[in-house]
Parts: sequence; structure tokens; C-alpha cells
Amino acid sequence: MDVSHLIRDAIKQMTIPSYINPQYIEVAATTDVANMVVERVQMSLEQAILGAQSILKSTAEEYINALYITDGLTIGIAATASHLETGYGPREMQDDLLSSPKAKTSKDGTTKYLIVPIGKEKKTDIHNAIRNKTSDLFRKGSLGGASMKSLDEMTKDMRNVISNVSSSKFHKPASEPEFATVSSSQDASESWVHPGFVGLRQLDAINYQLKIDLSEASVVIVKQVVDDMRDNYRLSVNPSNASITLKKR
Repeated sequence: MDVSHLIRDAIKQMTIPSYINPQYIEVAATTDVANMVVERVQMSLEQAILGAQSILKSTAEEYINALYITDGLTIGIAATASHLETGYGPREMQDDLLSSPKAKTSKDGTTKYLIVPIGKEKKTDIHNAIRNKTSDLFRKGSLGGASMKSLDEMTKDMRNVISNVSSSKFHKPASEPEFATVSSSQDASESWVHPGFVGLRQLDAINYQLKIDLSEASVVIVKQVVDDMRDNYRLSVNPSNASITLKKR
């Protein structure tokens, strides 16, 4: 997690005295900016997780596990689960099902058929999926220079998210399936047609707000660093200013 671009963009938005080296600003601001990034990204990640929990059922774990933090400090989703975010249209399933090696042919050789389990919900573990995302953010925050205090607070907040998830609702054992038969004699346009899914379509809005928050908060942090450096420079040039500076604080 590289926060240097946030600091540099913030520096560009203000007038820096010539006696202050921008590289010193970046070094001095890194920890505070990294701490802020961990907090804001955690909030956005939590928003995405809660959105998945509220809309998705057995696929919520798949969606959450596919979330990741991009190099640009946004919440991304792996291609394997992107269809849950972007959605997909209706499609006929008959040909795909009958292409299974388990499909059989009737005794008279005229019909191909397959017995398909339906109504079965796979085992899900949302708790573990959230723990995985917490570990990812902890690791990236640590590499980005965040303080251990900030990382510990983030971990504590994410544990609260986990504890607030009802085990009975989101930690489900696999249910017993029922069975149905798909056959080549059925009308493919009427039977075994998946209705499609509109998708969560939440990450664009989450990332738009995250980008604004990161930019605005970085400017506030960098401005404070520059103000402190300006005060320290004035004191070094004229120590008599110390009493004035203390009163101003």
C-alpha cells in the first residue's frame, strides 16, 4: 500500500515555502497518512461486505473473498466473482447441463437427460471471509507505514463486524438437495432458463467516495505537517518567537 501519491498530490494543492524540502514533508506525513488510509479503506471494505451480506445469499462468501485493495487504494473484485458485482443476463442452461459427462441417453436413444440436484445451498463461512480481508488490510497497511496502534484499532473494528454477523444466518451447513431432471425433450426456451442477476453494482459508488475522502484527509494532514515545519523554521531563525508560538497553540 503506497500512500506517497496521496502526499504528493496534497503538496501540489498548497504553496510550500522554498526552505521546506518536499521530500521531508513526505517522510514526516507518511505514518499519519497511512493510518488515515487504513481507517478509510477499512470503512469502505466494511461497506462492501455489508452490501454483499444484505443482497447475496450463498454467494456472499465468494464475493467477499474476491474483494481486494488495489494499488490505487480502491476496493477491487477479482474476475472470478466480478459477475456478482456487474450482473449478468438470463441464459438457457439446458445445453450446458446436458453436456455433462454424467448425462445419460434413454433406452430408445432419442432423449438425453440428467438428474440435477436443486435447492441445495453450499456451506458458507462469512466470518472467515471477513477475517481474510482483515488480514489483507493489516498486511498492506503495515507495508505502507501505518502504526501498530492504527492497525490494531482496524482489527478490533473488523472483529466487531464479525461478531455482529449472526452465525445462524451466515454460517450455514450445506442443506440436503432435492432433484429434478433436465431432458433434451424439454423446450430449452421455457425450461431451465436462469433469470439472470442485476448485480450489486456498489463498488463504483464506494470507490468514488473513498477517493474523495482520501484526497481531502491527505490535504489536512500534509497542511498540518507543513505548518509545523514552518513554525520550527521560524523558531530556528528567531528563538524569541517561541513564546508567541506557544500562545498561538
